[in-house]
Amino acid sequence: MKKKLIGVLLAAVLLISALPVQAQSTEYTDVSPSEWFYEAVNYVSTNSVMTGVADKTFAPRDNLTRGMAVTILSRTYGADTSAFKDAPFTDVDMKRYYGVHVAWAKQNGIIHGMTDTEFNPDEYMSREQICVMLSNFFDFCGLSTRNTEVERFADEDKIGKWAKEAVLRMQRGGIVNGRDDNTFDPKGETTRAEFAQIVYNTNLIKLLRPHQEADAGEKVS
Repeated sequence: MKKKLIGVLLAAVLLISALPVQAQSTEYTDVSPSEWFYEAVNYVSTNSVMTGVADKTFAPRDNLTRGMAVTILSRTYGADTSAFKDAPFTDVDMKRYYGVHVAWAKQNGIIHGMTDTEFNPDEYMSREQICVMLSNFFDFCGLSTRNTEVERFADEDKIGKWAKEAVLRMQRGGIVNGRDDNTFDPKGETTRAEFAQIVYNTNLIKLLRPHQEADAGEKVS
């Protein structure tokens, strides 16, 4: 299967721009049509990629946890998680919403634990961690990114050595952007709305959902 190319510019702290996807009416009381993330929340909600944290509450400004991020990517891919029964880490409860998704992502090399035995699913995910996870996810899915020339981040020396390559790849691909002062803020956190915007702007659902039919039949060229 030839790699598909993701070439987008993302906005809103972590991202830039948006695709012209028709917004659906949302019932979340904390998501207004005037908000920058309105269409993104509708996109991930109507495609069953993200759900509310409570009845009619999406919590767009809440920070993204590691368990949430993995679950979102698993659902975006349309992963079949029915066969996963055993916990891949000692702190992952398979009865929690993220259990089977973490197991799927671990098996496919999309994530690694904070240690050999712990994943820390309820810990907030840093910006550099997100870049590594996304880079691994794109590799697993066979998705390429652009490789445009960019200005290096002013705080590049603060990015962990284990994340530098992934951060640069996501920056060159237009998947992540720096702060207004050209810093990346690698240890900073990301909100649920910002991650929803990544899925929306890259149009990952449209790119990936045909994979099931392609794997069973003709190759996608």
